[in-house]
Amino acid sequence: MNEAITFFMSIFEWIALLILPIVLLGYPFRKYVKSIIIMALMMSVLSIGLRMTTMPIILIISIQMVVIYLLVMLFFRAKRLEALVITSMGYGIYVFTQMVFIELLVRFIKLDYFEIIFKINGMTLIQIVNFLFVFALCFIIHFSKSHLDELRFYIKAPSIHRKYKITIAVISIMTYVFTWLIMFVLMTEDSGHKQMAIVLIMVTIFIILSFFLFLHIQFQKKRIIEAKQFFLNQEQQMTALVEKLMADDIKHFKVIEKLSERQMPQLITDYIKTNQLDKSPEQLNLHSDLSLVQDELLYAFLINKRKLASVFSVFIQVSGEMNAPTTVQQIRYLSVVIDDLIYLLHESPQTADKTISFHVETEESGTINFTISSSLHIDEKMHTSLKLFDAILQFKRLGAVIQSELRPVKVSIQAPLL
Repeated sequence: MNEAITFFMSIFEWIALLILPIVLLGYPFRKYVKSIIIMALMMSVLSIGLRMTTMPIILIISIQMVVIYLLVMLFFRAKRLEALVITSMGYGIYVFTQMVFIELLVRFIKLDYFEIIFKINGMTLIQIVNFLFVFALCFIIHFSKSHLDELRFYIKAPSIHRKYKITIAVISIMTYVFTWLIMFVLMTEDSGHKQMAIVLIMVTIFIILSFFLFLHIQFQKKRIIEAKQFFLNQEQQMTALVEKLMADDIKHFKVIEKLSERQMPQLITDYIKTNQLDKSPEQLNLHSDLSLVQDELLYAFLINKRKLASVFSVFIQVSGEMNAPTTVQQIRYLSVVIDDLIYLLHESPQTADKTISFHVETEESGTINFTISSSLHIDEKMHTSLKLFDAILQFKRLGAVIQSELRPVKVSIQAPLL
């Protein structure tokens, strides 16, 4: 009976340990439920098997840490750094909260550590309370949207700055080390300094885990600065393009002036129609069909592009999943593609439909898909200076799968969902 209780409690503990970092980092929870349950069953069977051996409990814990790390890489298809963060965060937070409940029993009920750990009723009660606490914490995090999204972006990114990579790895390894250390001290014989040592290690684990939050805040600030710089550059670009339009208008005026001096009214009429100078700009609603956009970066990007397009009498039609999360890098390269299309549509009077279609959606496979299309035909030999080709290459470096057609234009970008 005791073995059955231990086995089932072990399953719930492993589920809680794995769910907490997934929810905290903002992963799509439903995608990982099946994998978490399978891993929890496997780890519970492994734990029962290891406890039947004569191995020291500390060695068993070390083996469990290595195995769960490898399983997360396998089942979550996570990178090494990503798996390290998920498992260390799960271990650190779960063991910390469990030790808080054990410490409360030691302090207020005057029980010994060994009595709590090896007395089945006492330990089972702590496991149940801790499991319920962790699930309540996950529930609060999920519905309050208090996720460490920026940290997740970095650990999932195809490339990450060496400085950040080392920092995240060191924090994760230190979490592992002090989690192992608190279990080691807990299993040693009672001494006059044991309780103080456990409390100090708990404080250290809390401080180390706090660095994950600190990194998230720093990455968030960095992203905001990059976004501000990007949109500032966009405004400067728009100013330069407006100046170019003014220069074009002056050029048209001089041509018409010369034709007028030579008294050639028919040529003036033909010139105006050919260059579509008689077409009045349409009154466009920049915010139409954007009310459902939840990603702030995507919303600002679409408003900015519509402003630019309206100057050139081009319209951007938006469709798809409006809550898809984007990164500054993705927006930067999308901007290059759309800017080139806006300019080419403006410079192509023969293209009657001056519309750019922009579609975005996410898939359960963990990708975000962008589709940009237009009736415009591009000749690769004639338009060798276009920056959209470089932008497509940059998307490929970020791990995206690209499908492109130029006659007419249709660019499909399948990028990893970070």
